[in-house]
Amino acid sequence: MVTRGVWTTALPFSGRPWFYVTGVVASACRLRDLVTVLRFPAKEAVDGRRPIW
Repeated sequence: MVTRGVWTTALPFSGRPWFYVTGVVASACRLRDLVTVLRFPAKEAVDGRRPIW
C-alpha cells in the first residue's frame, strides 16, 4: 500500500477508501459553508467604526 504523509503512516485506518471519502464529503460541506458566508451582505459601520470581520 502506498501511503502519503505522516498521518497516513501513523494511523492504520487512513489507508482505507472511506477515510478519503469522508475527507471529500467534509471538504464539500466546508466549501458550501464558505459560499454561503460569502453571499452575506457586507457589514455596515456602527457609530463610525469599521466592522472587524
